Amino acid sequence: MLPVYRAGKITALNFTKKFIKEKEPSFTVINVFPGFVFGRDDRALEVKDLYARTNRILLVTITRQSAPNPMPSGATYMDDAAKVYLEALKEGVTGNFGVTKAHDFNNA
Repeated sequence: MLPVYRAGKITALNFTKKFIKEKEPSFTVINVFPGFVFGRDDRALEVKDLYARTNRILLVTITRQSAPNPMPSGATYMDDAAKVYLEALKEGVTGNFGVTKAHDFNNA
């Protein structure tokens, strides 16, 4: 799952760079990379339902369960991700933004 996820992020960034180079837009282009976004899931009526969707990634981590595959280290709550997207719309904001803190596992 993670290699495909990462490939999608890389593809999106490369497409954005190509778009800017070819189209030279009159507006600022900002990339926001939120990592995995978690939040309330109104479709989950039972605990087992939470494990059927991406919230399981967060639940496995906080309940100290063993993960069958490598898990992402960067996660954010949906309201926080939304705030970053809204901040990126403000005039004068430039650059690319990650919503989660970078992790260096060599210094863990």
